[in-house]
Amino acid sequence: MTNYTAKELAKALGIGPRTRKFTIQDEYGISIDAGRTESVLATLSRTDKSDVPQRIHTVAYALLKSISTARMNPVTSLRLTLDTSAYQICAIVAKIANECPEQEIGGICDVWLPKHHTEL
Repeated sequence: MTNYTAKELAKALGIGPRTRKFTIQDEYGISIDAGRTESVLATLSRTDKSDVPQRIHTVAYALLKSISTARMNPVTSLRLTLDTSAYQICAIVAKIANECPEQEIGGICDVWLPKHHTEL
């Protein structure tokens, strides 16, 4: 089993520990208006990012889905979207990828995240 780190995920996105702003761009280079957390998760979940492993794509999409569809605890969701840096989001995705035994998006969203949301 591969052990993912925040450093390697952040490097794939071109961000560092002190990055304050992170924006996502479409295929034409136009910035898309989204929050920092949503932008990082959307970028990590893109399948055209070949330097990011498939497991990271799955976990990032599951976390984004959990936040955007209100499946996650509301307090944890607010903390992740308002108080978390782009680098910290990479660390959270790496932690989930390393610790969560679930392989499917639904299992991560509906089983693992509700039980472990306080650890994020």
